[in-house]
Amino acid sequence: MIVSRHDFSRATKETLAKRAAQCCTNPDCGRATSGPHEDERKAVNLGVAAHITAAAPGGPRYNKSLSPEERSGIGNAIWLCQSCAKLIDSDVIRFSEELLMMWKRKHEETTKQRMISLVVSDAARGLGVLHISAIYTHLSADKRACVVDFRVSNPSGVDILINAVEFEVLEFFRRFPLGRANYSATYDVDLSETIEYMAVAECQVAQILKPGEADRFAIVVSATSLAAVCAAWKFAVRLKTNHGVFDGPNIDVVFSADETPVAFDVVRRILKEKILMQFEKYSEQLTLNPENRQYIMSARPGSYGGFTTLMGELLSEYSGPSPIVDAE
Repeated sequence: MIVSRHDFSRATKETLAKRAAQCCTNPDCGRATSGPHEDERKAVNLGVAAHITAAAPGGPRYNKSLSPEERSGIGNAIWLCQSCAKLIDSDVIRFSEELLMMWKRKHEETTKQRMISLVVSDAARGLGVLHISAIYTHLSADKRACVVDFRVSNPSGVDILINAVEFEVLEFFRRFPLGRANYSATYDVDLSETIEYMAVAECQVAQILKPGEADRFAIVVSATSLAAVCAAWKFAVRLKTNHGVFDGPNIDVVFSADETPVAFDVVRRILKEKILMQFEKYSEQLTLNPENRQYIMSARPGSYGGFTTLMGELLSEYSGPSPIVDAE
């Protein structure tokens, strides 16, 4: 069976390259994709008009809901150097459709600023100030994701570009029954791998605030590979901008399958109480059979720092600056 490819036209490629200022859209690259050839009558081109979602079934990030016109249109195209074009198609989990769209939006906004001379030296434009009035968290209805709601404003006289939000782990806790954990992780804007004390997860954004403007935007975070009865974080939040890094208030993110979502400090207190209760419950069995590894009652160093305890069929992990209960 012949599979039709929906490729970009020459005009679409030329427009895309110009909108990107002939530079790679990957924010970690940004290299020029065209330049002089040794022969002054020629130019070197290293740029590629790459598909955000594949041109044909079976390709990277293929979206069957798109029409042929949408699939071959400039809205589905991103300008990259040849190396980055190969990179995004080699790891579609890491380089999702949403991430590539974010790259494109951010790059075009930055290019537009440069064209109209809004991006000048810090000395010429003065110091920008970002005011973070509040950050709220709301658990989704299925308890599998959390919406982080940012309320920000720009009281200064220059543009503020928020280009990333960083989440640093201050504390992490997870509790789950053995035999039910699912370790097939996915990488999106996902907290599944961010469980060590002082670990950092970063989400790229592209929010521009004009002088005097206020804004509200959200980041949806999830933990798809943590098949836990309860997983909870306390995060330090930092917003990265073209005028430096601004610290926001600490936030709690709690996913709980069988309990009403509460603050991290409450989860920590409940954890301590349950551990002490389990100590008492299994003390007789430990006395009769102290070598039974099914009941590890004293807190011990865990693989993430903090401690790990096994109480019957329930495994608990904690990562933070100090243990919740003292190890024996």
